[in-house]
Amino acid sequence: MIKKIIYLLIIISLYSCASSYEMINPETLAYSSVDNQNGIKLEYKYDVLEKKYGKKEKRKSTKVVAVKISNTTANDLTLGKNLFIQNGTGDKITLLENPQIFGPLKQNVPVYLLYMLLTPMTLNKTTTDTNTGVQEMETIFPLGFIVGPGITALNMITASSSNKKFKTELTEKNLIGKTIKAGETVSGLIGLQSDTFTNLSILTE
Repeated sequence: MIKKIIYLLIIISLYSCASSYEMINPETLAYSSVDNQNGIKLEYKYDVLEKKYGKKEKRKSTKVVAVKISNTTANDLTLGKNLFIQNGTGDKITLLENPQIFGPLKQNVPVYLLYMLLTPMTLNKTTTDTNTGVQEMETIFPLGFIVGPGITALNMITASSSNKKFKTELTEKNLIGKTIKAGETVSGLIGLQSDTFTNLSILTE
């Protein structure tokens, strides 16, 4: 029984549990990084993803950044057309499309099927025959039939639901191709391929 408990703990430690997705809501954030040029104000914030999504963001060199752009000019500006974001060295950044963000950062749902390996686990009781001294093991309860499918279902449902929320927010808050009218302020999300938290600035053409 002790070996099976250890086995269970190893499985859980290796694959952990699915995590819920915390909505970013970029329009509600307090921004501390600001760039203001030629009537265009860019505010941005890194590290907006939490739990498993935040951990994968660091491993995959894919950054999700919450941004707020204020256009105080007399012209309408479109991100990716006549309005761009550049990094700290002045290079124009190619923003990631949603599939390029979602793919690397989503939770892997099928991996939680590994919890089904717990199904054979049983709760046993060892008894000793008083006459012969022979030990016998008796199965008291097939614990694995509850633990294995139960943990598997819970994690797969949680991961699938969280991925759906993540994908929905990326879609709804995507700023690529967004037109910011004169006098308007918009908030949303952008994705960058980067290993570092580079400074961002605005560029108009």
